Amino acid sequence: MTLALEKEDREAFAGLLARLFAEEGDAGMMEDSIRAMRVVLLASALCRKYNGEAPGLRDRTWTCYYAIRRFESRDSVARHVEDFAEYAISVIAEAKKSGTAAIVDAVRGYIDRHYAYELSLSAIADDYHISETYLSKIFKKQVGKTFSEYILELRMAQAVKLLERSDLNLDDIAGLVGFSNASYFSNVFKKQFGASPSSYRLREHLSAQP
Repeated sequence: MTLALEKEDREAFAGLLARLFAEEGDAGMMEDSIRAMRVVLLASALCRKYNGEAPGLRDRTWTCYYAIRRFESRDSVARHVEDFAEYAISVIAEAKKSGTAAIVDAVRGYIDRHYAYELSLSAIADDYHISETYLSKIFKKQVGKTFSEYILELRMAQAVKLLERSDLNLDDIAGLVGFSNASYFSNVFKKQFGASPSSYRLREHLSAQP
């Protein structure tokens, strides 16, 4: 279903949706509602992928959820899901038309939300069905930094906040900002700031004292 929506293939999506309900012909009302909500959740996630908080997304999502929960009939539920899918396709199509800016903004938003996890340029490029080289090029052009530089700066900024505002140990801080171990985190931090995380924290705490 994801691929059908991203390719704006309404016919394929409708076929998959019809098959989903046909396969679950003996399912109860609750099971049908849950499956329908999962499809809406999938479509909603795709909207956010391509256009962050797309106009009307939150309201449309909740309206669809409530309509599904009322469960007037299986056909009614299917229509609500199809209507939401049509909205999702329009959001995806508009994002593609707006060009590279929307893609880069979406990628930046994804990085901002997931910097604590392993991030791969190639994996993200695959998610948006574009080449790794092309994503690297448009990201650098719009942001002024490479993909790796942007992630590193974000992680270092978050590390500084944690060092200054918390008593977390270095292992915890390293994990929270996307590093697999404290040793590597400390080396990268020192290269960026000229001091180890521990020294930086001590210096900041001393300077904050009256």
